[in-house]
Amino acid sequence: MSDHHQLVLTPEPRSAKARRPVYAHAILHVRATLEVTPEGVEAVVSGVRLPLALADRAARQLAEAPPVPGQMQQLSLWPRTTEDGVLEERPVLFQIMPAKAADAKPQLDVAGVVEAVLKDEGLLRVRIDPNARTNLTQPFSLHLWTPLEGLERQYVGRTVQVFGEWRSGSGRLVVSSTRRTDLASARQTEEQQAS
Repeated sequence: MSDHHQLVLTPEPRSAKARRPVYAHAILHVRATLEVTPEGVEAVVSGVRLPLALADRAARQLAEAPPVPGQMQQLSLWPRTTEDGVLEERPVLFQIMPAKAADAKPQLDVAGVVEAVLKDEGLLRVRIDPNARTNLTQPFSLHLWTPLEGLERQYVGRTVQVFGEWRSGSGRLVVSSTRRTDLASARQTEEQQAS
């Protein structure tokens, strides 16, 4: 067996694989019923009423197929938080899909840059920068409740993907896990869309 042939058969180490960059985003997926009231559209999540703002896509979906009372839907929201890590009122509903049994817990998915690690408050502040894929024009920051051991592994300037949940009782966005990630630049995102 030649040396060249042995090199071909040697598996590439896992760490040598390139990570695929993700675009900066903040999405909250909730399983809820939708109600249209005189004040607007509300999601009912585990008995909690959540007033919603509507993105154009969701407004079109509701115009084409008004919500059926009591029917569960999987909603995708663009969340914003107060400085206390509580979901602000009227998050933007941008997509409505049929609910699946596995969608029961509200799931948070955020990718951005760590802007501050606030250990005394138990909060991680993550900045989500504009990108072409989501048509976000202004950066914003989310304040996310994070266990102390999770805060100790973070530092300002790190790019992370954060997973967690919305606790409807307290309104808090709570981190369950984080991982370091590479963020796609606006240019990379545009190139991916074009292909």
